[in-house]
Amino acid sequence: MTIEFGPPRGDDELERLGDILGWSFGFDPADARVWLELGGAGNVRIARRGGRVIGGLLEIPMGQWFGGRSVPTVGVAGVGVAPEARGERVALSLMLDTLRGARRRGTLLSTLYPATLTLYRAAGYELAGSRYRITANLADLPTERPDLDVSPLEPGDAGAVEALYARVASERPGYLDRGPYVWRRARESRKEKYRGFVVRGAGGLEGYAYLSQRGSEDARELVVHDLVTATQAAAQRFTGFFAEHRSTIKSLLVRGGAVDPLVFMAPERVFTVTRAETWMLRVLDVVGALEARGYPPIDTAVDFELADRTLPENAGRYRLEVSGGRARVTLGGTGSVALDERALAALYTGFLGPAALARSGKLEGEPGALARLALLFAGPPPAMSDYF
Repeated sequence: MTIEFGPPRGDDELERLGDILGWSFGFDPADARVWLELGGAGNVRIARRGGRVIGGLLEIPMGQWFGGRSVPTVGVAGVGVAPEARGERVALSLMLDTLRGARRRGTLLSTLYPATLTLYRAAGYELAGSRYRITANLADLPTERPDLDVSPLEPGDAGAVEALYARVASERPGYLDRGPYVWRRARESRKEKYRGFVVRGAGGLEGYAYLSQRGSEDARELVVHDLVTATQAAAQRFTGFFAEHRSTIKSLLVRGGAVDPLVFMAPERVFTVTRAETWMLRVLDVVGALEARGYPPIDTAVDFELADRTLPENAGRYRLEVSGGRARVTLGGTGSVALDERALAALYTGFLGPAALARSGKLEGEPGALARLALLFAGPPPAMSDYF
């Protein structure tokens, strides 16, 4: 029987999808329904067979920063299929229909946190960046106090907070250019609003943090859900502020990148950094995506040939020319580098360089062309502080 895809047709279908997601991920279906509503019914994609919902997912419109520029991205979350419909490639068909629709709307990338690699690699995604847990015992943190005050975040600070985040995140490859859904998750869970604090300097806001506490009385943890600092003094002040909770809280958890200023500036190895998740990326429009991101200020060109099994409109030979940090992509060229859509995803973010991809059998090319690609896509390791 044919499977149909589209937006939900009323509350009954949202409730049915909530039941499927609750079973798939092991949480209360009522919570799943609330989550879908917070994401927006217009962003839900449903799979139906014979008029009955057998699966679905949530699309999250946003951007992602690469080379200092925000690239239009769709996050994909909550991919679930009814137990009786599994093993029939429903999830893959749903994913491909979603990606084609996003491409038609002009979205250039898609990113997600995978529950399985097999499904998403079949749809053209590849591992492309990480999210890290930064932990410490509060008693071990330095207590230096620069001449800055920490104060509770006020409602009127929202615009300045979002502007500060965008300024700092734009320098961190892979960080999200947040939309309303992701900003809501940074500030609250479905059951709890986090406490916001800011550090102000002579020039205005220098840092902010959203915090909560969790755990038992004997092992309480200070959880930093979102932390951005624009100056050394702000990072030091927040480190001291966290340490000041040590009389009643044992440990600290911050989520972010592998090389966070908080860790780099610590005088001793008091922080432990562990990779918590690895996210995946898919290039939906090869020309648009390559032209939308930023590059180092060098002038060079690379010819490549791309194979794309599931979005064949991307396949072909291209010439990538970069000048002044911007790219121009045209059809043609010699195809001196050969790669597929998955290798392009890992290269695009800087997660793997061309030499590593070549050693993995995912890319072939002339040494000079690989060296030029390495220059174009070099940078800090791609990371993401948000989970969606």
